[in-house]
Amino acid sequence: MSREITRIQLFDQRSPTIKSVYFAIKQPDLEALIATTTVAAHQLMMSILRKRYKRDRKGAALGDTDGS
Repeated sequence: MSREITRIQLFDQRSPTIKSVYFAIKQPDLEALIATTTVAAHQLMMSILRKRYKRDRKGAALGDTDGS
């Protein structure tokens, strides 16, 4: 069975960067594409939340109360 490399680009509205995620799919079909897109979107969301959490914790430690 051949593998097809699929690139999925994820866009974050708050950031100008584009996240590209590559997957090797044995049988490229709609179900596999939906599953890999869901995983990639979750990974991007968790990355954004981790960065935001670290930023918010750092701001709180410095006495930043307005959240900006």
